[in-house]
This record gives sequence, C-alpha cells and structure tokens, in this order.
Amino acid sequence: MRLTIWLTVIPLIGLASGAWPSQLKGNVQTDTRRSALQPVSFRPLALGQVKPSGWLREQLETQAAGLSGHLDEFWPDMKNSAWIGGNAESWERVPYWLDGIVPLAYLLDDQALQARIKPFIDSIIEHQHPGGWLGPVGDAAGHKPYDPWPLFPLFKALTRYQEATGDPRVVPAPLRCARKIDQVVDQTPRFSWAKMRVADFAVSLYWLYDRTGEAWLLDLARKAFAQSHDWRAQFDDFKFTGKTQNRFDLDTHGAEFPTLAPR
Repeated sequence: MRLTIWLTVIPLIGLASGAWPSQLKGNVQTDTRRSALQPVSFRPLALGQVKPSGWLREQLETQAAGLSGHLDEFWPDMKNSAWIGGNAESWERVPYWLDGIVPLAYLLDDQALQARIKPFIDSIIEHQHPGGWLGPVGDAAGHKPYDPWPLFPLFKALTRYQEATGDPRVVPAPLRCARKIDQVVDQTPRFSWAKMRVADFAVSLYWLYDRTGEAWLLDLARKAFAQSHDWRAQFDDFKFTGKTQNRFDLDTHGAEFPTLAPR
C-alpha cells in the first residue's frame, strides 16, 4: 500500500485520503470500489488509518505551531473570509487552507485545531445556495461568477473531513454542488485554473460516486477531462526546455507539473 502526499500552497505536507472507500476486516483492507471504476493497483488509505510518527510527526507539529495552524487567527483573508460570511477574500484561499489543515488536524489528533476548522466547514455547508453552489458565487477581484476552480480543493477538504469525522452532511453537500457545476460547465466550459486542474476535481467525483452510485458523476468527470488542458500533448511535445522569462502562464506554472504530468 502507498501513502500519497499532497502539497498545498500553505501547509508543507499533508497525507491524502483516497478517492475510493475501503473497509478494514481484521488486519486486511478490502476494496469497496463500485464496479464501474477500473480496478486499481494501489489504494490510498483513508485519513486517520495511518498516524505519523518520528520525523514526519515533528514536521506536522511544526506546521500546526506555525503559520499553517494559525492563519485563521490573524490573516484577514482567512479570519474575515467571505466563505464564512465576512467581507474579505472569496476565491481560493479558504479552500486551499482547508485542503491542508483538515488532514493536519486529524493526523495529529489536535482537538484545538479541529475545533477551529469546524466553524469553516459548518458555515460552508449550512449556507449552501438553493441551487447547490457552495461558497461565494463571485468576488470583487475580477474572477468570473461561478468559477468552479475554488471548489476543487474544497471538495478534497470536505471528503477528508468526512472520512475523519463521519459527518453525514458532507456527502449530500458536494453532491448537490457537483450537480450545479455540471449545469454551469454546460453553459460556460471550464477556464483558467479549472481547466488546468481537472484531476483535482475528478478525485472527489470518484469518491462521491463510490458512496452514492450516481452514474452522472462519472459523466461529469468525463466532461471535465474533455474540457481540460491536454497535459499529455504538452509533455509529448514539450517546448519549455529553457528559461521561460517574461512568460508566465498556467501551462508553465510549476505547481501543476507534479500532480498532472502523465505518468
């Protein structure tokens, strides 16, 4: 079995949950993936099934004691975020933070950190729009309304939160939101980060499918990849072999390559 490491913009390190459920019978982990998904060779363990120790635990404790574990206490974009009813940043910062801080809090069994995360989760779920959208629809910084990108890291955070807590609200909330995203991308195909980072979204769609059996989630995943940037073609004919001075774009953004490059 393999441990997958997710890197987010703020936390140094976080262990990821899988995109499919598993059950422990004695000391044997059994795969409960639904048959419509292809069999896999490796199954990431659900959040909480493995606890860090030694050097890794020290690094996670350093994160929790540093900026990662305290951003919500002093940074206005977190403390007063529009995601929790404030008037500050309303795009990707809270989802990115939750994507790292949720696994950090539960890997460390840090009850104080867990308690600070819960109001964010509660607010996002409890203020779901009637049409299904989660979080702000737009912002004052020029991002288009109904930009699905911030929801990709949010979905990952929510799914890991559900694995750690068993919160029954989590599956229905992103499921309804995914329906809304499906409608949105029919009208406005994915753009910007949502076009480049479709794999982040697909992980959560497969996770939801395994728990609900809703076949339309797989159709949405196919649609998402059909609208995505063609990373395989980019690497088959890789043009960025030297410095990319005076040219910064999403296809040269270094954070994309480790997670999206074909293997």
